[in-house]
Amino acid sequence: MTDYASHQPSFSKVLNHFGELDILVSNAARSQRANWEEIESEVDKELFDLNVFSLLALNRVVLKYFCRVGKGQLAVVSSVAGKIGLPFSASYVGSKFALHGYFACLRNEIASKNISIPITLICPGPVLTGNLKVAFTAKKGQELRQNVRPMSKRMSTERCAYLSLTGIANELEECWLTSFPYLQLTYLSHYQPFLAGRVWKWICSSGQAKNMRDGEESIKNGN
Repeated sequence: MTDYASHQPSFSKVLNHFGELDILVSNAARSQRANWEEIESEVDKELFDLNVFSLLALNRVVLKYFCRVGKGQLAVVSSVAGKIGLPFSASYVGSKFALHGYFACLRNEIASKNISIPITLICPGPVLTGNLKVAFTAKKGQELRQNVRPMSKRMSTERCAYLSLTGIANELEECWLTSFPYLQLTYLSHYQPFLAGRVWKWICSSGQAKNMRDGEESIKNGN
């Protein structure tokens, strides 16, 4: 993904093989676990290069084709981290917020062209994958190498995929794919940011934030 020069040739191969493209799903990213003040600037740059700039570069290639044929759809996998300031993942959170800004701008620009190219932002919460093994840390070149516990409160990849495809098929502008307490915190942060700030202060001061960040516990039971 970060080899930008490969995007146009790769897309041309897709068109040569299939004849057309209907939907581009952008799902390239790595997560992160780190304390805010310890993150090296090179980590910020490397993470944004993959999570943001590589997606933008490929979407620009494909968007020109969609505009030319007058149809298409862009689906971008963000995260609930792109809606709320989840702790201990500052570079990752910033990258997901950035995607929302870029594609909100694009959505408005497309509206001015009077063509139909829906954009769906998909925002999963914790999902049962192996992504923490290769997650960024605060140090350049270092991977977290952390396994997810089988009994963690994470959504299955199958359920996440099903809900994502449902959102894409219905051309939703944005869909939040998560459960308690992450869904409630997302709604609170979106509609009542002042109250959300108070709730997050309580979560962090009670020592639950790190485990809850990885779907290992809930606010409800307080374990």
